[in-house]
Amino acid sequence: MVLLRDILLGLWQNLLGLIGYFSKQTQEAGIAVDPLLIAAILLALTLWLGSGCWASSIASSRRHSAVLSFILGLAVPWVYPLVIVFAMDIKGARARQRQQRDAAARDAAKDDERRRVAELIGREPAEATPGMAAGAGAEPAVGDLGADEEPQVFDKAYFESIARDDQGNPAGPWRVVFGDNEVKVLRILEPLPEVVSVEIAGRDGAPAKFRIPYARITVCEPC
Repeated sequence: MVLLRDILLGLWQNLLGLIGYFSKQTQEAGIAVDPLLIAAILLALTLWLGSGCWASSIASSRRHSAVLSFILGLAVPWVYPLVIVFAMDIKGARARQRQQRDAAARDAAKDDERRRVAELIGREPAEATPGMAAGAGAEPAVGDLGADEEPQVFDKAYFESIARDDQGNPAGPWRVVFGDNEVKVLRILEPLPEVVSVEIAGRDGAPAKFRIPYARITVCEPC
């Protein structure tokens, strides 16, 4: 805003200088001055500068460059301000709205996942708590690991390695935590590239098939 003020002050001083110069030249030449012409010129200059100031004010209020909009307002008088007053968004507003939509979509997906799990295992959907939401998808804490132990990576290779015991029989059961959900996996059916297909203890103990994304799993241990 300081830079814009300096620009406006410089333009005003130059304008006064031009008016003084032409007034002196007109007086020396003995030319009669038409007051209406001078008034028209001053009005045109006022509207021209007003266009730049208005464009600058709009841009500044919406977190865009005030100087650039001032120059464009002078270059395209009144057309540019009228366009941006309807078309210019607040800077960063679209990104924030997109983030809010993405967050709402993630929350909806988590709620749907909780409902599906609850329907399969025959219980009411658990309400997500702040701690559970913050810990969803998180890696194990460093303090919980030994000095030489690295965090377990839950992927296709991991579930292929635990799917069967030494005799080749299906291994299990397993306690698996993913997102806000905890299920009892009776056996691992098929590790796929992005998800693992498992059989879980469903309603009334009946087995049910379910797919769990690797990226959502935080705990997998025998139970």
